[in-house]
Amino acid sequence: MDIGLQDVSGYAVLQMIRRDLEDHETFIIMATARGSLDDIQACSRFGIQGYMVKPFSRRQICGEILHSVSALKMKKGEVGVMNESLSREMDNERE
Repeated sequence: MDIGLQDVSGYAVLQMIRRDLEDHETFIIMATARGSLDDIQACSRFGIQGYMVKPFSRRQICGEILHSVSALKMKKGEVGVMNESLSREMDNERE
């Protein structure tokens, strides 16, 4: 999700998802041009799973998803097939 959305701020959407809807399960990775520590910390308060600063490559996206999913699964005590799939995708990207 981007912080700088056209009609509403990404912060407002994060607040709606996490606080207003009480949804703490939705997986959110920020993908934004804003890379300041303040922006990252503000988003982190809403329990995001990742943060990427534009521009980024397909490989970086796969890496961020792999890292975020792995951390989430470790937190939940799970080991998943998704990690293997994303690892294969990153290996294919290298070729």
